Amino acid sequence: MAMENAGAVSGAGFFDLHNHILWDVDDGASSPVESLELVRGLMRLGFVGAAPSPHSWSDRAECAARLNGLRELLAQNALSFSLAENAENVASPEDVMALLDGRGRTVAGGRWFLMELPLAAPVPALPNILAMIARSNHSALIAHPERCLHFQAAFDAAFEALDAGAFLQLDVMSLAGAYGRRVQRLAEELLDESAYAVAATDIHSTRDLPALTSSLFRLRERVPDDEVTRLLTANPQRVLTGQAQLL
Repeated sequence: MAMENAGAVSGAGFFDLHNHILWDVDDGASSPVESLELVRGLMRLGFVGAAPSPHSWSDRAECAARLNGLRELLAQNALSFSLAENAENVASPEDVMALLDGRGRTVAGGRWFLMELPLAAPVPALPNILAMIARSNHSALIAHPERCLHFQAAFDAAFEALDAGAFLQLDVMSLAGAYGRRVQRLAEELLDESAYAVAATDIHSTRDLPALTSSLFRLRERVPDDEVTRLLTANPQRVLTGQAQLL
């Protein structure tokens, strides 16, 4: 198998719900050329589409323009790769209230709200935040919990979030040690407990592609193929179509 196809699963149809492949909107891709190379890299690894998730502090209109620009760039290069709108929100009063008021930046404009917690601080109000989101007929998808102190400090915190109606999204690059051994170990433990509903790349740069390839290898080594499909194909598709429950 050629190295460029090393992480791919034949006919996988993966869909990436968390990445920063839009250029010049946040700390992700820096140019249209890099955005295009990131898409090509994802395609080599078995992805058929993505919901680029610029940070919510990025200008919304500019992000929409970049998303359309990337669609045009893909068409010009005859690349079949679907794109949906999205954002990486934060567990802040501003982003949560925007969601509750109908102004939230959600996956494909639907019910799913991709949300990150601070990496280096606990969030005591998280149960209340998740309860508000659930009552609003939205679903919280918590990005890379293994990288967040809130979950690192207490293993049960992940299951408390699940009990509150949230779902967890694995950053697959955690499995390759991209963020350190502590993060890798927690990712492995949560994966072994089937705590994750979705896996995503959180890719920012072409420099991330080798680690992403290794991470997909590690994911396939740790879980059976049907679990890979659940995390990277079946549940992302359910999120895209706005279904309330995941597999």
